[in-house]
Amino acid sequence: MAVDTSGTTVIAEGTKINGKVEVEVKLHVDGNIEGTIESSNVVIIGAKGLIKGEVFAEKLVVSGEFEGNADCKDIEILTGGKIVGDIASSNLVIESQGFFEGTSKVRVDSTQQS
Repeated sequence: MAVDTSGTTVIAEGTKINGKVEVEVKLHVDGNIEGTIESSNVVIIGAKGLIKGEVFAEKLVVSGEFEGNADCKDIEILTGGKIVGDIASSNLVIESQGFFEGTSKVRVDSTQQS
């Protein structure tokens, strides 16, 4: 049975999760997650959200705070967003007033190699 990946899982402000989170739909975090997130979709950290740990996703969009390691095809740090840690991505966008401290590696997909 195929999973409908058009939905969104919301972790609301005031919610704290420790451990591993696996999602196939969009994940919007306004609460706190400490651990590992694995997603074949988009992970969005809202303005009040905080993730500490590791994120493996198709896309990571940060308006709040992320501390740790991320390996995603696309990473966007929006105005007011903050990443502290090591990231690997094919595409990295940092908007004005976005903050990044750490190391960034360009991830080369096997389809891009010569």
